[in-house]
Amino acid sequence: MLKPEATNHFPRNIRNPLNLEVGDKPLVVCDGSNILLKPVLRPSKSEFKTLVEEMDKITSDLATTPEMLSSFIKDNR
Repeated sequence: MLKPEATNHFPRNIRNPLNLEVGDKPLVVCDGSNILLKPVLRPSKSEFKTLVEEMDKITSDLATTPEMLSSFIKDNR
């Protein structure tokens, strides 16, 4: 049943196989007649740290400034 609050309730038999927990924000995609519910996995702290370190290397190699990053984000939102 749809509710005016735009909240979603997924039954346990849907949540459990996807390992969805309270507070998770799954990706919901609709093609017009089908709905795909996909969990968005959070990286572990070590995976996130590695990602940040790699991005630091890339941005320093490119001599990227904070202003350039802000402009890129603004242009692509």
